[in-house]
Amino acid sequence: MQGHRDDAEVTGSGYRRPWVLYAVAALLVVAVAVGVAVKFGHPGPAAPVAAPSPSVSSSSHPVASHRPAPPFDRLSAEPPPLVGDGWLPTDRNRSVQGQNAGASCDHEVPGLLLRDSTASETQSRTVCSPGVAPSSIVVRDVPGGFLGHRSAVLTYPVAPPLEGAGPARTHDGLRGWWFDGGVAWRVGGQDALVRGDLPQRTLARLALAFRLDSYGGLELDRVAGTAVSHQALYDGVADRTALYPAWAVGLRQRLGRATVFTRVTSGSEVEDRILRAGAQPVGTVHGHPAVVSRWSDHYVVLAWELEPGITALVGYRTPGTVTVTAPAGVLHAVAARTVVVGFDRWELGNAP
Repeated sequence: MQGHRDDAEVTGSGYRRPWVLYAVAALLVVAVAVGVAVKFGHPGPAAPVAAPSPSVSSSSHPVASHRPAPPFDRLSAEPPPLVGDGWLPTDRNRSVQGQNAGASCDHEVPGLLLRDSTASETQSRTVCSPGVAPSSIVVRDVPGGFLGHRSAVLTYPVAPPLEGAGPARTHDGLRGWWFDGGVAWRVGGQDALVRGDLPQRTLARLALAFRLDSYGGLELDRVAGTAVSHQALYDGVADRTALYPAWAVGLRQRLGRATVFTRVTSGSEVEDRILRAGAQPVGTVHGHPAVVSRWSDHYVVLAWELEPGITALVGYRTPGTVTVTAPAGVLHAVAARTVVVGFDRWELGNAP
């Protein structure tokens, strides 16, 4: 008579040891728990997800991306400090009676945006001058002069360098403080400045033709071979700037983590800076003669005039470790994408 068989002792008759059954049950419990966790959002093994393909949108609004933005150093578009001869316009708030007293605060300039890109930030500035800010007369060579090329800027009043102006010298009939590309001289108890890439003799003639009217306004008698383009406050009263990460305008390989900017401004400061730093003509932008100018090793602009006294620029500012080769070609391609816009479109930050 066959005795009772304990399952624990049976190994070859179709029975399984109890620990095997317990293990199988435990695995089933774990599988169910994982399924519940996945369904209800609890942590669990992540299933592979295909990377989203790039999307193209014709919408005027930015398209949200699930990918992190490439690295971007937000760098200010403010120009670097002026260096060189040291002659600078006096404080814009200086209280001096003259024809520009009570300058309007509602002056506007258009905006400048890039097609196929959305600005990361737009900035607007309006300056109200309670008195007379330093003013300028901008002169062009005839024929062939344009913004920053074969031109000159006369500015009054200006302040001498902190280290002093040095001894005055006389050249071409004008006694003043001469430096490469310009001269400062005394007018009405203060200093005036003319800077340009015209011949020294022409600069001297312009200085000698400069005078103040009975109200302290600037006047310039005609000088052969030149023509007055416009007269304006040195710093201008309106400015619009848009900032773009370099990667957003397709220039990550050329500019790395740089900031690309567009700017429209009134006044003569931009042209004076261009003449101070030097300029290279680079053809035209939308039919206007343009120049490229390096204001520092990491700040380069391309500029043209929208109309006399209203200057448009595109430029970039790179981190201190980045130097760009052939910046003129880079910026000319950017300038070709610019669109002049009104206030409503400017607020949106993207071109039509």
